[in-house]
Amino acid sequence: MDRSCLRSRRFRLAASLCALILASESPASDIAEEPEADAKAEAFLQTLPGTWCFQLFPHGKTEPTRTGKRVFERVIDGHPLLTWTEVFDGLDILIAGVLGYDPAGDRFFEIGSPTSGPVDYWLGEFDKAGDNILWIDPSDTDSPDRGRFALVSSHVFEFHNKSFRVVFRRKESCDTGP
Repeated sequence: MDRSCLRSRRFRLAASLCALILASESPASDIAEEPEADAKAEAFLQTLPGTWCFQLFPHGKTEPTRTGKRVFERVIDGHPLLTWTEVFDGLDILIAGVLGYDPAGDRFFEIGSPTSGPVDYWLGEFDKAGDNILWIDPSDTDSPDRGRFALVSSHVFEFHNKSFRVVFRRKESCDTGP
C-alpha cells in the first residue's frame, strides 16, 4: 500500500474517531482526578513519535510469539494527535490508526484498522495513581476491559491484558531483550 493512500485513510479514520468521541460517555470508574491530567496526557503522547519494535508474549510465556514495528507520527507538530502504522514480522498485514487525547472528555482515544477488517475503537483514562492508562472498548457491553498501558521509561512501554503482554522498545534499543 503506498503512503499517500495510507495517509488519506488515516485522516478519514481521524474524522470518524472525532465524531465517536464527542458522542460517547466516560467509560471508567477508576479515573485519575489530577488537575494536571491534561498536561500529563499531552506530555505522554509527545514522547511516542518515532519507530518502536515490539514483542508479543502470550500470558505466562517468556518467549514472544510475534514481533514487529510500530511507527508513530505527529499529525501536526506540537499537537498530541498521532497517527500510527504497525507491521508484524513475517506477515503481510498492515494496521493503521490514530491515537490522541480529548481534554474535554479527559480521556485517550485510539482507533485502528488492518488493511482489511473491522475498525477497532478504544477509550482510555489514567488510573487513580496516574501511572497506567486503562483501555476499554465502548461498544462491548459484555466485556469492555481491553487492558493496561504503562510507560516504563522513555524507551520502553508495555500493554498487557488477560491474554497477552506486548513490550514496545524504541528502535535504537530493540536488541536489548524484553
